Amino acid sequence: MMSKAVKTPAGEVLHMKTSFKEDQKLEQVYTGGPVVLAKDGRHIFCCCGQDVKVVEVASGRVAATLAGDTELLTCFTVSPDGATVVATSRLMEIRVWAWEEQPAPRVKRSWKTRDGPIMGMGY
Repeated sequence: MMSKAVKTPAGEVLHMKTSFKEDQKLEQVYTGGPVVLAKDGRHIFCCCGQDVKVVEVASGRVAATLAGDTELLTCFTVSPDGATVVATSRLMEIRVWAWEEQPAPRVKRSWKTRDGPIMGMGY
């Protein structure tokens, strides 16, 4: 930690911090499109450009980012148990994530559609 000595008018010497450790940061979590609240109420799933962000309701912290391809999402859905997310984009690629897996979410399966973009889906 770096500090700078500053003398007050009363003659006291104060050591002021000049560098700080990041405690938390704000990041964008929603850019439009579907939003799904998990059945247990602990997480919100929302579109953020080409990704799905999983946000903890209690803290507002991003619990996971499910990275999409290079195009915006057209839709996504969450399994009834909240453990699996299925999403698709304008590139017509469907991705299935196990989002709670550690150390990072993983794509369980992906494939391309042939007849055009998917605009809605459900579990």
